[in-house]
Amino acid sequence: MVTVDDIISAICQLPDELYQQHTSELELRLMADVIAPFLMELLNCSLSTATVTEVVKSALITPLLKKPHLDSADP
Repeated sequence: MVTVDDIISAICQLPDELYQQHTSELELRLMADVIAPFLMELLNCSLSTATVTEVVKSALITPLLKKPHLDSADP
């Protein structure tokens, strides 16, 4: 099972690039204390029932080029 401390620890380990794009590191850490109990409940419920909501199943995927000389605009 996931604990509140696990979630706060995971949020604090997010890469710095994420902080710069969306919010400051301090704001995210302050929010972590507030949202961690709700995320814990959601994750533990999902784990115990072996189900995942449709919203969590979707993702935005950005492929990365392995060869830097290729044109990223050319699929």
